[in-house]
Amino acid sequence: MDSSEVTAELVVRAGLEFIFVLGVFVAILIFSRLRQRLFPLGAAALTVLFLFLAAWGGAQMLDRWQYDYPQKLSAVPLTRFAMYQVQIPESVESTYGWEATLTDGSGVIWGCRMVKSPAEAARLREAGRITGEVYEALFPAVRPGMTETEIVDRFLRMHMSRGGGSPWFLINSGPENFDIPCGGPADRTLQAGDVLWMDGGCCVGDYWSDYTRMVFLGEPTVEQRKVYDLITGVTRKTVEAVRPGVRCSDLQALNDRLFEEAGYDYNEINFAGGRIGHGLGTMITEPPHVAHYEETLMEPGLVFTIEPRILSDHGIFNCEELVLVTEQGAKLLTKAPRELSVTG
Repeated sequence: MDSSEVTAELVVRAGLEFIFVLGVFVAILIFSRLRQRLFPLGAAALTVLFLFLAAWGGAQMLDRWQYDYPQKLSAVPLTRFAMYQVQIPESVESTYGWEATLTDGSGVIWGCRMVKSPAEAARLREAGRITGEVYEALFPAVRPGMTETEIVDRFLRMHMSRGGGSPWFLINSGPENFDIPCGGPADRTLQAGDVLWMDGGCCVGDYWSDYTRMVFLGEPTVEQRKVYDLITGVTRKTVEAVRPGVRCSDLQALNDRLFEEAGYDYNEINFAGGRIGHGLGTMITEPPHVAHYEETLMEPGLVFTIEPRILSDHGIFNCEELVLVTEQGAKLLTKAPRELSVTG
């Protein structure tokens, strides 16, 4: 069966099924007009029967389009691309007689998605602004005695009241869950001396914000100040290195060198699969990745996070930034303060 025969079969079958369902609905309309002249129970029974037939016909049509028809148009050898697995028929000629070869075009699609237009960047900037306002309003109000659940509730409501759609969060606040950066809220009440860390954001016109901030409930220790200054310093210097032509892997290498100069081996304390950042757009996490294995060259319009972090018994130390690459270098889309914050 060649391509024209396959297409003709699909069109005919789909047309017949559509006509069947349409006919049933027309019959229902006719009987509804005549129901006052007919025996009421008979009219009701016929209406139920036709509704059943319409539902059955619609289900059959949906089932064919979802399962039967795609099988006629696809083969399923698997080819690996980046971190995704996609189904790519290497050749359809042997299956359908078509003189064509299908090729993985996902690289082109991701290439388009990674580089944001000014309109896309504006939406990301607005989402970042909203999340920044939430951090600035929420953290000074945090006090011992509040629960993680209460804080999350405020975080989400504050986003929505400012126009941020689908707000999301991660949270931890004490020694019991410092080692769980991707979860929460835990069933715990904040105490003096705790360190509240949050990661979160919202959606504006299908584009997301994503960054972290932390606040100390009481004066931090000397060690906590030291680690916080280290994290914010490394993050700042890594952001300053962003410019067109730099590879993502170069930023990871710079991050590792800065930690080494401070007496740390980042390979021992790293997090998130060996990367210090990721792309952002219509997904919260998308290519490119800021990692040793990522050779993508930066260019104007690229948007990604920079987020080295240290997980310790004293807290999660992390001051994530959202970066837009411009001709002049990095432009921050994160608006919340970076200075050490104390409350309570």
